[in-house]
Amino acid sequence: MKKRIIIIDDDQDARKLLQFILASHGFAVEVYSDGNGLDVLDPPYPDLYLIDINLGNTSGLELCNQLKKDNKTKYIPVIITSSNTDIIPLAQEVCADDTLPKPFDSKELVQKINHLTAAR
Repeated sequence: MKKRIIIIDDDQDARKLLQFILASHGFAVEVYSDGNGLDVLDPPYPDLYLIDINLGNTSGLELCNQLKKDNKTKYIPVIITSSNTDIIPLAQEVCADDTLPKPFDSKELVQKINHLTAAR
């Protein structure tokens, strides 16, 4: 069974690139431009969320915080992505499981996802 990854990023090029990389590595991928229209607290749950910090009208940090505070979703790994140089402390504040600075290395991305989803 393919591991299901949800990507939330407001940058269309980033979404397409992430989707291509992950699909080519055998993941089932869903992409969203923001948290609107996606009720992250309702099943079916993915194996991992990949969330950008800046989502236009919403904050990826707030979305991560919401996921990590809810008993139903707090166990789902979240990787925060951003070109923001403060990505690590910002992600730690909302209990993200890992970070992926942009620009990123595709090998590193896949390794992080495999590591976090294997732990589940």
